[in-house]
Amino acid sequence: MDERRKFPRLNVAEVMVNWRKETSLDCMAKTKNICEGGLCLVLDKHDTVSIGDILQLEFRLPKGEVIYTKGKVAWAETVEVIYNKIETYLEAGIEFFDISPRDREIISRFVFARLRTAV
Repeated sequence: MDERRKFPRLNVAEVMVNWRKETSLDCMAKTKNICEGGLCLVLDKHDTVSIGDILQLEFRLPKGEVIYTKGKVAWAETVEVIYNKIETYLEAGIEFFDISPRDREIISRFVFARLRTAV
């Protein structure tokens, strides 16, 4: 399968995302990665999302910029990790669809700045 992406993706676990579906209370999750087109959320095993769900997202990048957007769940899968015990959580790929050009540019600058310093 061809894995070329439309946008460069940055692995970053330090961004916390406040998210909710239209009919749910606010939830928190951390990111696994982010790009200007979307992000991967690491959700608590009790949180549920399905492909096609629309989420309201709010998150703050490390320099303090706050991003508000809507996203659509493109994929979701249960992941098991074994440390001292088996831990189960859900990863979900979220595609931004209602994001301002300003916020998209802020994310793009954040990703490229981090990728440049990682080389």
